[in-house]
Amino acid sequence: MKYVLIFCCIASVAVMSCIKPERDNEYDPNNPCKAKITGIVFGHDDRPLNGANVALILDGEIKYEEDTDTNGEFRFPEIDPGVYSIEVKAQGYLPYTKTDSLWAGREIDSAEFYLEELFFDFENIPLSTTEPYLFNIVTGSWSVIDFPGQDHAYAGLQDTLDHAAITVLDMEFKDYYLDVMINLLSASTGYPGAHLILKYQNPGNFYWIGIGFDYIKLYKMENDVPIMIYENHGVTFNYDHWYQLQVEVTGNTFAVTVPGVIEFVENDDGWPIGSIGLYLFNWDGLGSSTSAVFDDLYIDTRVQ
Repeated sequence: MKYVLIFCCIASVAVMSCIKPERDNEYDPNNPCKAKITGIVFGHDDRPLNGANVALILDGEIKYEEDTDTNGEFRFPEIDPGVYSIEVKAQGYLPYTKTDSLWAGREIDSAEFYLEELFFDFENIPLSTTEPYLFNIVTGSWSVIDFPGQDHAYAGLQDTLDHAAITVLDMEFKDYYLDVMINLLSASTGYPGAHLILKYQNPGNFYWIGIGFDYIKLYKMENDVPIMIYENHGVTFNYDHWYQLQVEVTGNTFAVTVPGVIEFVENDDGWPIGSIGLYLFNWDGLGSSTSAVFDDLYIDTRVQ
């Protein structure tokens, strides 16, 4: 697990008066002097996370547990001394666990947890859910489906002739690395394409990186006008096969890799920040079945 955990200890001292002669073990859970932790959990954009779960685990058992408030804050004012695993969970983020010693009288004030990686595998999302946590549908139809060999996956359908199927995350990103699994389906009608949306501003302004049976492309949509940045028709993406599309965005640079198939780097002077999304399109018109499925979307915002 890769999260960053920063403890800003305003007061972290052992109060020796807590160690009574009859209880000279500073980790004795029955010591009359207790430990204390207060802190804040932040998301990737440095905003406090409401509803994140913070748990203190001792010998495999949750001893203390609390959800953060609207300010992202949590408080454990009286903790039996011990060596605890501190676990932080929040929807859309990978869980994080760290071991820390909380001896008698230790006080940790204003501990800061920065969760910087997001992961969506859709496994715990009920089937037929149209907008999993943080996803917002812009156009088309989307749903969590049961996909053979992959359990749950996220699928879209272009259900009007003039619009692709688009869903975007309800948050913005600047520099990041991401990867996602994509499967183009042979059962789909038309000529399917599956795309990642980057730096989404609105339905007429965003970047997309897409793959089809015989292409990979990077385009910029600006005021509904498509502008080609990169296009390669010398590649093949087989139907009914999972591919991992990897992208690193730093400033105006896009580094794109499909392991074992192709990699390229392009630059474009566009928007500095925007959302991330998924984009499906049938080049031959309206599809009667979904053209591709997505799974295991991972975003790491620690790119410098």
